[in-house]
Amino acid sequence: MIAIRRRTFIIKVLFFISIPPFFLKIGGQHSHQMLKKKCKQKVDKIVIYCTAPIKKVVAEVLVEDLISNTPIKVWNITKEYAGISKIKYMQYFANTKVAYAYKLGKIKKYGVPKTLEELGINYYPQSYVYLDD
Repeated sequence: MIAIRRRTFIIKVLFFISIPPFFLKIGGQHSHQMLKKKCKQKVDKIVIYCTAPIKKVVAEVLVEDLISNTPIKVWNITKEYAGISKIKYMQYFANTKVAYAYKLGKIKKYGVPKTLEELGINYYPQSYVYLDD
């Protein structure tokens, strides 16, 4: 069972992230998850929740690296595998000085998507949640 982590010192961190279906391109050309803010802790794995209309946890993916720089420099590094257009990317990072891109590794897609409750989450997180493995 995965539970919400509330301790300070963490060796292995799962990171729960909500994304809309149009950003849900797991595998294939999508190999980076873009964020405006870096996680406070090193993230080893991202658990992916797809927002409406799916409203389920659909996969988990190992994190290989974290890239941080200006939005245009991060785009130039990741554009081939960003999974979104430059226009959407630049709109997302408008007025942002630093962009972050988690390089995604091995993906485990769930055959049957999971509910938030199955992960021990009893509310809809507004952005992200740290989870125990």
